[in-house]
Formats: sequence, structure tokens, C-alpha cells
Amino acid sequence: MSVDHTSKTTPASKRAFTLGLVAFMAVGSAALAGFAVYNYHRSNAYLKRVLVDMRRTGARTTAEGCVDHILAWRKTCPLSRVLCDNFAPRAMKICLQARDRTGYCRSLPPLRGTTRFGYRDCVARKMTRKTRNACAAAFRMLDQYCRGITAKRGSR
Repeated sequence: MSVDHTSKTTPASKRAFTLGLVAFMAVGSAALAGFAVYNYHRSNAYLKRVLVDMRRTGARTTAEGCVDHILAWRKTCPLSRVLCDNFAPRAMKICLQARDRTGYCRSLPPLRGTTRFGYRDCVARKMTRKTRNACAAAFRMLDQYCRGITAKRGSR
């Protein structure tokens, strides 16, 4: 006597399972999309507040003070490491632009466009893993910003 072990699944039950699975995936995808949009807007609002703060700080501090402020911000940045590290140069530029830095830029050595520019300053600030990239980025932006200023002033 043989026993029939074949499944007794009907086409209707297969269709119901497939529709349920598709519905579950659609709801899950919508939830993830909603979460992504929420995080985007929250991060964007936070970064806008950071720029306002950097502009305010830059108006009353030195270029070195801008570096210090960037590093203090980076230590507490609640966003992803990559986002915070990549935002540091933009924040530094806003801080520098808030005030005339022509005198400071002219006081810098002319051969500063190497990766070593700012290295000693970063070491002296006792960088952590979290702030190392932000320090280097801040000094690269300082170099780039000052090159732009001295090139403009030199052509007049």
C-alpha cells in the first residue's frame, strides 16, 4: 500500500500566499522609505543649524578658532561618521567666510599645499579617531580658502 505524499496545494492558496508576500514586502518597503525620508529631513535640519552656528562663531573667532569649533562639533555630531566627516569642510568654509581673513592668510607660509599642512596642529590637539579626519579636512579647507583669498588679492 503506497501513501501519496504529494502536496494538496491548490492554485488559489498559492495565489493567496503570493499576494500576502507581495503585500508584506510593499508595506515593509513603504515603512523603510518613510524612515529614510524622516532621517533625511532630520539630518538636513540639523546640518542647517550647524551652518548657522558656524557662521555665528566665525564672525567672532580666528581661523584657528574655526578649526577648534569644527573639532568640538565633530566630537558630538550625532549623524553617521561619513556624513559628519564629509560635512566638516563645508562647515569650516562657512566659519572662515564669516569674517575677513586676508591678514591671516597672508601670514601663512607659501608652501603649505602638502598633506603635512596642519599635521602638527592636529597632533597638538590630541586627535581621536573620531576627529582625525575632521581636523585634516578643516586644514585642507583653510589652505584652499586662503589660496583663493591670496589669489584674488594678488591679481588686483
